[in-house]
Amino acid sequence: MAEPLTLGQALQTLQRKGIDRLEAQLLLSHVLGRSPSDRSWLVAHDSDNLSTQLWSALEALAQRRLAHEPMAYLTGSQAFYGLNLQVSPAVLVPRPDTETLVDWALDVLPVSGARVLDLGTGAYASLGSTMPTGRDVVVSRQDLPSNTDFLETYRTNGDRSEEHTSELQSQFRISYAV
Repeated sequence: MAEPLTLGQALQTLQRKGIDRLEAQLLLSHVLGRSPSDRSWLVAHDSDNLSTQLWSALEALAQRRLAHEPMAYLTGSQAFYGLNLQVSPAVLVPRPDTETLVDWALDVLPVSGARVLDLGTGAYASLGSTMPTGRDVVVSRQDLPSNTDFLETYRTNGDRSEEHTSELQSQFRISYAV
Protein backbone atom coordinates (compact mmCIF):
# COMPACT_ATOMS: atom_id res chain seq x y z
CA MET A 1 0.00 0.00 0.00
CA ALA A 2 1.19 3.50 -0.78
CA GLU A 3 2.26 5.55 2.20
CA PRO A 4 -0.44 7.65 3.85
CA LEU A 5 -0.55 11.29 2.95
CA THR A 6 -2.39 12.58 6.03
CA LEU A 7 -2.35 11.95 9.76
CA GLY A 8 -5.84 10.47 9.54
CA GLN A 9 -4.78 8.05 6.82
CA ALA A 10 -1.72 7.05 8.85
CA LEU A 11 -3.94 6.19 11.84
CA GLN A 12 -6.31 4.19 9.65
CA THR A 13 -3.39 2.28 8.14
CA LEU A 14 -2.02 1.36 11.57
CA GLN A 15 -5.46 0.18 12.69
CA ARG A 16 -5.84 -1.97 9.58
CA LYS A 17 -2.49 -3.57 10.45
CA GLY A 18 -3.86 -4.55 13.87
CA ILE A 19 -2.81 -1.73 16.18
CA ASP A 20 -5.69 -0.46 18.29
CA ARG A 21 -6.82 3.13 17.94
CA LEU A 22 -5.37 4.45 21.21
CA GLU A 23 -1.96 2.90 20.61
CA ALA A 24 -1.92 4.18 17.03
CA GLN A 25 -2.66 7.68 18.31
CA LEU A 26 0.04 7.42 20.96
CA LEU A 27 2.62 6.23 18.43
CA LEU A 28 1.72 8.99 15.99
CA SER A 29 1.85 11.59 18.77
CA HIS A 30 5.28 10.31 19.75
CA VAL A 31 6.62 10.48 16.19
CA LEU A 32 5.25 14.00 15.84
CA GLY A 33 6.83 15.06 19.15
CA ARG A 34 3.44 15.81 20.69
CA SER A 35 2.33 15.02 24.22
CA PRO A 36 0.47 11.72 24.65
CA SER A 37 -2.30 13.67 26.36
CA ASP A 38 -2.77 15.85 23.27
CA ARG A 39 -4.65 13.29 21.19
CA SER A 40 -7.38 15.82 20.37
CA TRP A 41 -4.75 17.66 18.32
CA LEU A 42 -4.54 14.61 16.04
CA VAL A 43 -8.30 14.77 15.44
CA ALA A 44 -8.16 18.49 14.71
CA HIS A 45 -5.23 17.99 12.31
CA ASP A 46 -6.21 14.69 10.68
CA SER A 47 -5.93 16.23 7.22
CA ASP A 48 -2.36 17.51 7.81
CA ASN A 49 0.28 15.88 5.64
CA LEU A 50 2.71 13.40 7.15
CA SER A 51 6.24 13.48 5.75
CA THR A 52 7.83 10.37 4.29
CA GLN A 53 10.47 10.44 7.03
CA LEU A 54 7.85 10.55 9.80
CA TRP A 55 5.80 7.83 8.12
CA SER A 56 8.90 5.60 8.00
CA ALA A 57 9.53 6.18 11.70
CA LEU A 58 5.88 5.49 12.52
CA GLU A 59 5.83 2.33 10.43
CA ALA A 60 8.98 1.05 12.17
CA LEU A 61 7.39 1.62 15.59
CA ALA A 62 4.20 -0.08 14.43
CA GLN A 63 6.14 -3.17 13.37
CA ARG A 64 7.80 -3.34 16.78
CA ARG A 65 4.42 -2.99 18.48
CA LEU A 66 2.94 -5.74 16.32
CA ALA A 67 5.82 -7.89 17.60
CA HIS A 68 4.44 -7.18 21.13
CA GLU A 69 7.14 -4.78 22.27
CA PRO A 70 5.77 -2.70 25.17
CA MET A 71 4.47 0.74 24.27
CA ALA A 72 6.70 2.28 26.94
CA TYR A 73 9.81 0.96 25.17
CA LEU A 74 8.54 2.35 21.85
CA THR A 75 7.88 5.82 23.24
CA GLY A 76 10.73 5.73 25.74
CA SER A 77 8.62 6.83 28.69
CA GLN A 78 6.09 5.66 31.26
CA ALA A 79 4.10 7.61 33.83
CA PHE A 80 4.52 6.60 37.47
CA TYR A 81 2.89 8.58 40.26
CA GLY A 82 2.96 11.79 38.27
CA LEU A 83 6.57 11.33 37.21
CA ASN A 84 7.30 10.82 33.52
CA LEU A 85 10.03 8.19 33.69
CA GLN A 86 12.40 7.28 30.88
CA VAL A 87 12.33 3.56 30.17
CA SER A 88 14.27 1.24 27.89
CA PRO A 89 14.78 -2.48 27.58
CA ALA A 90 17.49 -2.03 30.25
CA VAL A 91 14.80 -1.50 32.92
CA LEU A 92 11.40 -2.96 33.65
CA VAL A 93 8.39 -0.85 32.74
CA PRO A 94 6.78 0.64 35.87
CA ARG A 95 3.48 -1.18 36.37
CA PRO A 96 0.21 -0.09 37.94
CA ASP A 97 0.79 -2.91 40.46
CA THR A 98 3.88 -1.04 41.67
CA GLU A 99 1.75 2.03 42.35
CA THR A 100 -0.66 -0.20 44.29
CA LEU A 101 2.24 -1.57 46.33
CA VAL A 102 3.48 1.96 47.06
CA ASP A 103 -0.06 2.96 48.14
CA TRP A 104 -0.14 0.00 50.51
CA ALA A 105 3.30 0.85 51.94
CA LEU A 106 2.23 4.45 52.54
CA ASP A 107 -0.88 3.19 54.34
CA VAL A 108 1.01 0.86 56.68
CA LEU A 109 4.20 2.85 57.32
CA PRO A 110 4.23 5.09 60.37
CA VAL A 111 4.62 8.81 59.75
CA SER A 112 8.07 8.75 61.36
CA GLY A 113 10.76 6.35 62.43
CA ALA A 114 10.35 3.71 59.72
CA ARG A 115 13.25 2.28 57.74
CA VAL A 116 12.49 0.82 54.32
CA LEU A 117 14.71 -1.11 51.93
CA ASP A 118 13.41 -0.55 48.41
CA LEU A 119 14.81 -3.39 46.30
CA GLY A 120 14.70 -3.40 42.51
CA THR A 121 14.12 0.31 41.99
CA GLY A 122 14.65 -0.12 38.25
CA ALA A 123 13.61 2.95 36.29
CA TYR A 124 13.33 5.02 39.51
CA ALA A 125 9.75 3.89 40.13
CA SER A 126 9.78 3.29 43.85
CA LEU A 127 8.55 4.34 47.24
CA GLY A 128 11.41 6.82 47.57
CA SER A 129 10.31 8.76 44.47
CA THR A 130 6.71 8.99 45.68
CA MET A 131 6.96 9.62 49.42
CA PRO A 132 4.62 12.45 50.40
CA THR A 133 5.87 15.41 52.41
CA GLY A 134 5.70 15.29 56.18
CA ARG A 135 7.10 11.76 56.54
CA ASP A 136 10.32 11.09 58.47
CA VAL A 137 11.09 7.75 56.87
CA VAL A 138 14.48 6.40 55.77
CA VAL A 139 14.24 4.77 52.34
CA SER A 140 17.29 2.92 51.04
CA ARG A 141 17.10 2.12 47.33
CA GLN A 142 19.04 -0.79 45.95
CA ASP A 143 19.22 -2.52 42.63
CA LEU A 144 21.60 -4.87 40.90
CA PRO A 145 22.40 -3.19 37.60
CA SER A 146 23.41 -5.61 34.92
CA ASN A 147 24.68 -2.97 32.52
CA THR A 148 25.50 0.70 32.13
CA ASP A 149 22.22 1.34 30.25
CA PHE A 150 20.37 0.65 33.49
CA LEU A 151 22.49 3.16 35.40
CA GLU A 152 22.06 5.78 32.69
CA THR A 153 18.27 5.39 32.74
CA TYR A 154 18.19 5.48 36.54
CA ARG A 155 20.32 8.62 36.71
CA THR A 156 18.34 10.33 33.95
CA ASN A 157 15.10 9.71 35.80
CA GLY A 158 16.72 10.88 39.00
CA ASP A 159 17.81 14.08 37.28
CA ARG A 160 14.35 14.57 35.73
CA SER A 161 12.73 14.34 39.12
CA GLU A 162 15.57 16.11 40.97
CA GLU A 163 13.32 19.00 41.94
CA HIS A 164 10.67 16.54 43.10
CA THR A 165 13.25 14.43 44.95
CA SER A 166 14.97 17.45 46.52
CA GLU A 167 11.62 18.55 47.86
CA LEU A 168 11.05 15.05 49.21
CA GLN A 169 14.50 14.83 50.76
CA SER A 170 13.82 17.98 52.73
CA GLN A 171 10.88 16.12 54.28
CA PHE A 172 12.45 12.71 54.80
CA ARG A 173 15.76 10.94 54.38
CA ILE A 174 16.60 8.86 51.33
CA SER A 175 19.82 6.94 50.87
CA TYR A 176 20.83 5.36 47.58
CA ALA A 177 22.95 2.32 46.90
CA VAL A 178 22.87 1.56 43.22
